[in-house]
Amino acid sequence: MQRYWRIDENAKKEVIEPKLIVVDSDVSEVCGWKNKLVVKNPKYVFYLILKEFFANKSIVGIGKGSIISESVILGDNVSIGSGCVVEDDVCIGNNTKIYHNVVLRSGTVIGKNCVIKSCTVIGEEGYGYSESGEGNGWFHVPHFGKVVVGDEVEIGSNCSIDCGTIENTIIGNGTKIDNLVHIAHNAIIGEYVRVVAGTVICGSSHIKDRVYIAPGGIIKNQIKIEENSIIGMGTVVLENVPKGKVLVGMPARVLRDVGKEDL
Repeated sequence: MQRYWRIDENAKKEVIEPKLIVVDSDVSEVCGWKNKLVVKNPKYVFYLILKEFFANKSIVGIGKGSIISESVILGDNVSIGSGCVVEDDVCIGNNTKIYHNVVLRSGTVIGKNCVIKSCTVIGEEGYGYSESGEGNGWFHVPHFGKVVVGDEVEIGSNCSIDCGTIENTIIGNGTKIDNLVHIAHNAIIGEYVRVVAGTVICGSSHIKDRVYIAPGGIIKNQIKIEENSIIGMGTVVLENVPKGKVLVGMPARVLRDVGKEDL
């Protein structure tokens, strides 16, 4: 992984040469370097190597000023940063990392090998109101559900994921959520979904497996988005989305089918 410099006598300039490169089979034969690692997914392997040698190692334990209820169930090798609040009956799986100033409300379940980044709130009551019918304004609907987060999930900074009203809000295994995302009560997010910054997913929506939602997407309440669909940047989805479609616009319209180049 180290690099060294030599002087190119013909060009009279310094040249940077790697001691090891990571390539795929398509270019391995034409590559001039002697030390090479030939793999199917060179970008993925390259960053795995960087992570192994240069990533900051997490400190297992609880940071300064964090408040952890006695009824919390912590798995092995859990890391919790400073200034966090973890309420009653929360369950956190093995090897999960909670960054600073995170709030996990009562009953929240976090799976194994998850990352929850700073200033995110999971399990707060959502925006649910009903008219009292007696001229007394709006009555806030009580929330009795919780949030259940699967394994290998990453949730960015300053996100808000509301607990369910009666049933649970669910985030499936392997899903990756960017910063500044709001997920409302009773939403169901499938496995390996990617949700990028500024997205709003309204209540009781169902986002199925391997959907990609670009920055600023808005999903109307009770909408269903089928597998492998792509929601474009700033798109407002008001109707159900079929499997494997690319949607753009406000309101959303189908642009085309998802192609191999999108996957």
